Amino acid sequence: MADDPADWHALRSAAQVHLNQLKALRDITAGHFRARQRRLNSLVKLLGDAHDLAMLRVALDDQRGSDAAGLVAELLLPALQAEELACYTAAGELAAKVFDKRPRVFRERLDQAWVDARSDDELGDEHSGKHCGEPDIDEATSRLSDGRASQ
Repeated sequence: MADDPADWHALRSAAQVHLNQLKALRDITAGHFRARQRRLNSLVKLLGDAHDLAMLRVALDDQRGSDAAGLVAELLLPALQAEELACYTAAGELAAKVFDKRPRVFRERLDQAWVDARSDDELGDEHSGKHCGEPDIDEATSRLSDGRASQ
């Protein structure tokens, strides 16, 4: 299994934070980071599945004994361990792909997405009265009151 489950948890937390940042920037980046978002979604899910399997494995390990529950635990534990290891292995490979470039490269891509969005906005719809990056207060208020804030 993982050398330290806390490290995997920290990776999952960091990936979730980064995913939320990308979601917040979705409108101004014109979809430049869709593939990264998909990979981060998959990474967070894999790490969540691995964590769930680890918790189930610990619970079943506590059931070991001579009764029927202990027998079931004995039979299930190897399969759970194998699946947990597969999740962590896949998560490690995916994390290497997501974070394969230095943060500077990501920042440069984000800077370019911002420039592109500003350029599109200056060339775009002139009657909207809004510029890229300026929030639509009415829409934001409506989403909050309707419970759609995370959309």
